[in-house]
Amino acid sequence: VGDCSHCQLCLKVCPALEVGKPLLPEELFGRGARDERDLHIGGFIECCVGNSSRHRMKSASGGMATWTLEQLFQKDKIGAAICVGRSPKDDRLFEPVIVSSAAELSSCSSSRYYPVEFSSVLWHILRNEERYAIVALPCAVTGIRKAQSAVPALRERIRYVFALACGHGVSKHFTGFLLAAAGLAEAKVKTVDFRYSARSRKATNFAFRAQHAAGNWSNLLYFD
Repeated sequence: VGDCSHCQLCLKVCPALEVGKPLLPEELFGRGARDERDLHIGGFIECCVGNSSRHRMKSASGGMATWTLEQLFQKDKIGAAICVGRSPKDDRLFEPVIVSSAAELSSCSSSRYYPVEFSSVLWHILRNEERYAIVALPCAVTGIRKAQSAVPALRERIRYVFALACGHGVSKHFTGFLLAAAGLAEAKVKTVDFRYSARSRKATNFAFRAQHAAGNWSNLLYFD
């Protein structure tokens, strides 16, 4: 906004450039923690697997992201969580939203194969002192970690950062393609569900569906 001041902050936080570097594992977790190294995933303290039986049937996978954020709210570790939910804007279906209680998390569950950017919520964090948790894809997390290195207020207020597993990035046209394949007009769609799970089929066989402006859901488009 306004004339460029040549502070280069935009370059320092860009996840695609090495002008600024993200926080190192020892800066995040402490030097006393056991820090294993892996060629593919980098440094880590421990590798675990799990699922939430309470959330699993309504989630895209095991429901662990929703369960973890719920625990942080219930234990008063955070006052707000930032995750991807439905957007009220006409030019997009999803965007990062600020959730202020565990009860609101259900609106952000499941996966969104849709491009989003976090500048608006980062500005919100800078203007509103609170303890935050953020759920994002690894590329966005890299930018967030760089921003924490460059801006002390972000490092102090963002207490937890969760990176979801990601194998690809898609544009808004991916959603348009799926809607076209399902015979639906994008302009008449209220929201979409990328990973709807039908209990009568295998757990790995997800379907795509869309909700019309009138509120009814479309037929399922399976990825057999």
